[in-house]
Amino acid sequence: MNCRSVLEEEDERGVAHIVEHLAFSATKRYNNHDIVKFLESIGAEFGACQNAVTSSDDTVYELLVPVDKPELLSQAISVLAEFSSEVLESIWINLFKLIYRHKLF
Repeated sequence: MNCRSVLEEEDERGVAHIVEHLAFSATKRYNNHDIVKFLESIGAEFGACQNAVTSSDDTVYELLVPVDKPELLSQAISVLAEFSSEVLESIWINLFKLIYRHKLF
């Protein structure tokens, strides 16, 4: 995903950062905070073990998972793959729901 703040126009400032946060809410394969639920189910605290940061040059997602359980590592890699390719459509849907729910239009 080509998502970093240097690509934003002046009137788009902050969009890459919002996309970074909303990615944890839903992707094409994972929705309804399934990613956070999965990570918490394996003992990964939100924030401490699952985090992301957006800079002008890139967006980086970090997931700390036990590597001694191949099935967990495989699912974590699947989540990272979703972040890199299947986020945007779900994010726009979630952003619309957020705007609608809070009547921000």
